[in-house]
Amino acid sequence: MIKFVTNIGLTLLELIICITLVTILSYLTLPLTQTLLVTYRRQLVKEHLLLALTTARNAAINKRRIVTFCPSPDKKHCNEDWQQQWLLFIDPETKAELDDTNKLLHIYLPISYGHLYLNAFPRNSYFRFLPNGFSAQQNGSFYFCYKGKGWKLIINRLGRMRFENLNSCSA
Repeated sequence: MIKFVTNIGLTLLELIICITLVTILSYLTLPLTQTLLVTYRRQLVKEHLLLALTTARNAAINKRRIVTFCPSPDKKHCNEDWQQQWLLFIDPETKAELDDTNKLLHIYLPISYGHLYLNAFPRNSYFRFLPNGFSAQQNGSFYFCYKGKGWKLIINRLGRMRFENLNSCSA
């Protein structure tokens, strides 16, 4: 019995049609993909910040100590640039500075896109929680903006947090 070997493959015309279809589909789905990526990045920073603040509040309650949450360029001093890495530490002397008397609880990686800033009263570059879970005589809001939209995280003096969406922002 003779077996015929057939070449299985694509002709040049079939290959051109496939590449054209893939290109058209990619072109049609690219804007949706970009919108989903921007939305995902906004949500990721929101969850990252909420996790950090909730961890700070829970640490203050569980350890019955004052806990400070702040941005830091050098893992020691707090500053006002929330694009930096974030420190979470026990701060019994309320100096908003990491030294030998404080215990570092966590370092959060910096965000690499968007703009995050804290608008608090009184004007501080950190947020502090007391052993009862309340904020330390301050309330405020974190604002985040990325690609023209964003959100606001509002923290009251009881340490409770809630979000509001911002349909437009200028950062």
